[in-house]
Amino acid sequence: MKIPETRSDPFVCANVYIDSTHRALREHAEILAYGQGDDEAVVRACFVWVRDEIKDASENACGPITCKASDVLRARAGLSFGKSHLLAALLRANAIPAGLCYQRLKSSTSNAYVLHGLVAVHILPWGWCRVDPLGDTAAPFPPALEVLARAGTAPGEFNFPEVWATPMPVVVETLHAHDTVAALKAHLPDIEPAAHAHAWGCAPTRRFHMARLHA
Repeated sequence: MKIPETRSDPFVCANVYIDSTHRALREHAEILAYGQGDDEAVVRACFVWVRDEIKDASENACGPITCKASDVLRARAGLSFGKSHLLAALLRANAIPAGLCYQRLKSSTSNAYVLHGLVAVHILPWGWCRVDPLGDTAAPFPPALEVLARAGTAPGEFNFPEVWATPMPVVVETLHAHDTVAALKAHLPDIEPAAHAHAWGCAPTRRFHMARLHA
């Protein structure tokens, strides 16, 4: 696969929800990158900061829903989707290619299945790997070994193969349809694996297939 090299590439440039050109976000990205020796160190610094310093919004039922990366930064809280948007934006602000990918996981509080947001990042010389900014702090840091908080391989679970330059429309629509975490919890987005191919009928074309990630 061709590695993104220019600011015109959708995995490097800003968009509405991964607003990496936002002033406060760019300033914070610069702080996190300061003194780091290479891209891998920058990725690690950004990943650890989002994972540890941005609160899991699901723990505050009365909290607001954040979607845009700069809003997640301002609120210091987000669901897996918001934290992924922020991490991707911080990486893009440092000219490191990053996109969004998703898992379908069994809910920890009900029998429902829900989408879970991840980030795919390109780190030389390793190539593309996935990271979970909502993940286990004890997990080893990629890229040498990709370790996600949940594998997404249990019955009914699924790792969607696409990596997106912009958030999935169903994620944005669901987040915007609710004002608080409590209201959202009963309506978290989900796509069944059997409907996967049909779901991408109106999808953005600027995405690549997971099968290429470690090529």
